[in-house]
Amino acid sequence: MKNLLYLFIFLNFITTLVFGIDKWLAMHNKQRISEKHLLLFTFFGGSFGALLAMILFKHKMAKPSFLWKLTAIILLQLGVFYLILKFLVKTTV
Repeated sequence: MKNLLYLFIFLNFITTLVFGIDKWLAMHNKQRISEKHLLLFTFFGGSFGALLAMILFKHKMAKPSFLWKLTAIILLQLGVFYLILKFLVKTTV
């Protein structure tokens, strides 16, 4: 369980970093990190990091299509998390 927590923290740190790098690239008119890759980092466990980076760097906040996709990913993750918890509680009773 402890290793999962470390993995979760690491994934969110990396996601925040990647969003920050993309913001820096945008500000310096350099080639950007694709939205697909930003969303993949989010999907594979970096939701909190993505949200933190969006707030800290004011990045991708004004792009409705990105916000919809990000919201869908987070809702999907919450649903999966709920089902896992429900299963774990059911098997431990």
